[in-house]
Amino acid sequence: MAVQRIRFRGSGIRANAFMGVRELREYCRLPEGASGIFETAMNKLGFSARSLDKILKIARTVADLDGSPN
Repeated sequence: MAVQRIRFRGSGIRANAFMGVRELREYCRLPEGASGIFETAMNKLGFSARSLDKILKIARTVADLDGSPN
């Protein structure tokens, strides 16, 4: 996907799926109040922090496909 190639140019990252913690913080910022939803999901559904990272990567990809910056 062109958006991802441009975003990660020169970083060695090929796609959103390969983002590390630093890239997640930079490119997958949550709107105010959303972190509470993630915390609730962790507690009620038993999600791990790693699962939430994967959800953020998927959400970033969906936003890229939609042409949305966030």
